[in-house]
Amino acid sequence: MNRRQRQRPRFQATTLIAGALLLMILFVSAGYFFWLLPGDGSSASPSSAAARQHDRWRELKPRAYRYVVRRSCDCTRDYLAAYTVTVRDGRTTATFPIPVEASGGGFLEAPPEPDTIDDVFAAIADATAADLDVSAGYDRQFGFPVAVAIRGRGETRGWSVRDFEVLVAR
Repeated sequence: MNRRQRQRPRFQATTLIAGALLLMILFVSAGYFFWLLPGDGSSASPSSAAARQHDRWRELKPRAYRYVVRRSCDCTRDYLAAYTVTVRDGRTTATFPIPVEASGGGFLEAPPEPDTIDDVFAAIADATAADLDVSAGYDRQFGFPVAVAIRGRGETRGWSVRDFEVLVAR
């Protein structure tokens, strides 16, 4: 046996260990998203927790802010691409960071039917009233939903809100 043949098993073992670590990180990340959603740690019903957080959001929301929304649903890529929402002087705008190819051809600069934070709160309330399975985590400072999953009646939909940035404080 030459030197290269003896080193190969060590390389394979290193690759196996790296792969196992990568899988472990992936499972921990998935567990965080689906089980350990950030929230206030209460065991209250989803409707009362959402109402409490919605009140908090209305009380603390800045005068101008920006955030990124990503929707998850059984829908076209027009609805699945992440987009940026900016709220300033009572006016809401939504844009894609880069143009998105529309399912019907061409490119879109803005998402169809963009969801605002209040729209996500309304979807949580509607789903709870319809007795669907709702999982939601809320921002600890402002109370807006950061991760929402609604399951039931053969469909699953959700939202993640990230990169929240205050442009003008209250």
